[in-house]
Amino acid sequence: MAKITTRKLSEQDLPLLEWSGGQRHQEYIREWMERSQTGELILLGLLEDDEIIGIGHIDFLMVPKVGTLVALNVREDKRSQGLGAVFIDAMENEIRKRGLESVELRVETKNVRAQKLYEQLGYRERGTSVETWEQYGNDGEIEIYTTDAIIMRKELS
Repeated sequence: MAKITTRKLSEQDLPLLEWSGGQRHQEYIREWMERSQTGELILLGLLEDDEIIGIGHIDFLMVPKVGTLVALNVREDKRSQGLGAVFIDAMENEIRKRGLESVELRVETKNVRAQKLYEQLGYRERGTSVETWEQYGNDGEIEIYTTDAIIMRKELS
């Protein structure tokens, strides 16, 4: 049986994360790694044995006194196996270690599957937002991706 663990990611992990997104996403990961050095966020990997199969980070500045889960991603071939719940539990534990009692995330309105998982884990809708980020278009130029999102929160005990 495979061993499932989490750990903080470092620059040495970058070549192992190509599955998680395109070129702009890889640039974001580098930026998150830099920000993790200041303590304002924690960049975590979900590992099956020694292979990184999930990535996400906890931002401690986005919402005051709340740990915000950002850019959660479990490799497509590893989904629907309960690994997302394990990963989120580990992230919630990191938030507790900081003495915070709330965790928040934003999920695209069209990602019903993820919404159901978050609800099963105790997250409740708090509102909506419009989220934007940069990505490279087919022409190689940076474009702005815009999407509607649901803000969900959970109180930690």
